[in-house]
Amino acid sequence: MPIITEARAVIAAPAAVAWRLLADYANDPLWRARVRPMEQSPPGQVFPGATAVEEMRVLGTLSRAVVEVVTVTPGTSFTWRAIDGADAEGHRTITALGDDRCELHTWRVIRLSGAQAWGEPLARWALTRGERADVQRAAALVEAITR
Repeated sequence: MPIITEARAVIAAPAAVAWRLLADYANDPLWRARVRPMEQSPPGQVFPGATAVEEMRVLGTLSRAVVEVVTVTPGTSFTWRAIDGADAEGHRTITALGDDRCELHTWRVIRLSGAQAWGEPLARWALTRGERADVQRAAALVEAITR
């Protein structure tokens, strides 16, 4: 059974500011607690075909995946999928809620297989909890740079 995580946070900053920070994989370790430093290739804002190596620790186990950006709606959203390693896909969306507020929405699906599937209930709990905390850190980070 796939693990689906979803989280939202309202950010007290313009959507364009949030997009600049959150649509560059190199910034992910600043707000995603379990992610090790990662770089997008080539670096900069996401675009279709860009890739990033993501290493994440979940329940003491290091998971590695190469993710590829599939689609981008500039300033608003992007979708991604793992092309090597973990079986996962997802999206990030920034929605303007006026001139000085926006909402970050993250969603992902992770499919465990083999021996990993035995730990699915605990992994689901950890990943869901982590994603919710991560979007709150993202909101705080974006707000801090706009002050």
